[in-house]
Amino acid sequence: MKKGFHSQLNSRGYRLTQQRQAILNELRQADHHLTAREIYTAVRRYLPQISLGTVYRNLDVLEQLVLIKKFEHRGLFRYDADIQDHYHLFCQYCDRIEDIPKSQLGDLESHFNWETDFQISHYQLDFHGSCVACQKNRADQERA
Repeated sequence: MKKGFHSQLNSRGYRLTQQRQAILNELRQADHHLTAREIYTAVRRYLPQISLGTVYRNLDVLEQLVLIKKFEHRGLFRYDADIQDHYHLFCQYCDRIEDIPKSQLGDLESHFNWETDFQISHYQLDFHGSCVACQKNRADQERA
C-alpha cells in the first residue's frame, strides 16, 4: 500500500514525506476514528518537531487525494483510513463510533436512482443509538 500511496501523491504533485506517512500510519493502526489533535499527539511521540498545523495541512491533502475520509461528530472532525463505502453507527451516550459495511444495507443508490429522477453523486447516512456497554450501564442504573 505504501507504493500506491507514494504513486498517488506523486501523480498529483505531492511528495511522500515522513509526516504524511506517519499520519496515515496512525490512522490505519487506530482502533477508533481519530481527531486531528489525537493524531498530532500520537505522531509527536516519534516526530516531536511536527506541529498541529502540519497535521491539519497533511490531513487536508490526504482527504483531497481520497486516501482518508473526514466526517463530523458532535462538533469535531474525525478521520477514517477506511475509504471503502460504509456507514457509521454513533452511540449517543459514550461517543463510540462503529463502522457498518455498506453491503449490510444493500444498494441504496441504485434503489433511489431507479425510484426517482435523481442521479445520486454522494450521500451520508448515519445511525445513532446506544452501544451494548451503554445499554447495560443504563439498565444497571435503572435497577439501582
